[in-house]
Amino acid sequence: GQAGRILTIGGSQNYTGAPYYSGMGALKTGADLAFVLCTRDAAIPIKSYSPELMVAPVLPSKTNHMGGDSASLEECEKQFSEMIKRVNSVCIGPGLGRDKTTMNACEKLIKRIRLENLPLIVDGDGLFLISQNLDLIRGYKKCVLTPNPPEFKRLYEAVNGEGSMEKVENSDNPQGEKKTKAQLLKELSSKLGNVTIVQKGEHDIIANGLFSETLECRVDNPSPRRSGGQGDVLSGMLSVMMHWALQAAEKDTVPEWWKEVQKGSENGADSPPAGKEINETRNMVLACYASCLLLKRSAQLAFDKMRRGSTTPNIIDEVHNASQELFPVESRLSKM
Repeated sequence: GQAGRILTIGGSQNYTGAPYYSGMGALKTGADLAFVLCTRDAAIPIKSYSPELMVAPVLPSKTNHMGGDSASLEECEKQFSEMIKRVNSVCIGPGLGRDKTTMNACEKLIKRIRLENLPLIVDGDGLFLISQNLDLIRGYKKCVLTPNPPEFKRLYEAVNGEGSMEKVENSDNPQGEKKTKAQLLKELSSKLGNVTIVQKGEHDIIANGLFSETLECRVDNPSPRRSGGQGDVLSGMLSVMMHWALQAAEKDTVPEWWKEVQKGSENGADSPPAGKEINETRNMVLACYASCLLLKRSAQLAFDKMRRGSTTPNIIDEVHNASQELFPVESRLSKM
């Protein structure tokens, strides 16, 4: 488990694919172990997708559509207390759903994750939960939010008030102030206590309030397909990369392959004064860029083979090829 033990919190009656994609994204990127904490009625489908995922069906929900009682909060907290000691990074949100019982339990889990000081990636309905209670992640420097445009708008208006996004987007509004996406991301990051934000899109934008510049991840001729589940794969990739990034920060180093990523980015990351917090944040931002680049290249390779028929499982199948192309690892056999 030295390369990473990753936990995804998510999976509900209607959404069983998302936590699978997140877990497989982590494993294909290089994690050794992937755990999923889900509701009871999601467990059997997720287990059937892959024997590589270790599934704990203890996330409480209002009802259990598979029959029997739903897991209790006490049962969830007990199992989570055992799991949290084994994992290096946590992703919350893929396939979570909006069941109030589940949401209430996840609030408690996030507080425990912060106490353990673990990297936290928030995606999907996890972002909806955050928008209802911003203090859950406010000021937590090891947190990464991964909103798509509608999710970003919800978060922005949760911080700045309803209709605030329209004011800054509408140049005809005399009271509005036209701002770029990058400026909006930096503003939101700062107001949330310098959490890192990755706004997903054709070109991903990465911001952290500690830095004056943002990173933009773009590739030539990107895949025209945006299959459902791609964001879930990214959340798994980020979970692993974040663990590696913080490991490197402990050693006050930037891995050689991240240096290549930094050179290749359109807007290079700042070089701020040294310090543990700065080193961690710098490496986290680079890890976000590396993850976005890896997903986009995997999607390109999948589309090149499958064209309009490419789906997220095809992207997962290409992660190895994309990773070896972007961040090559020398064969051990060549040294024998």
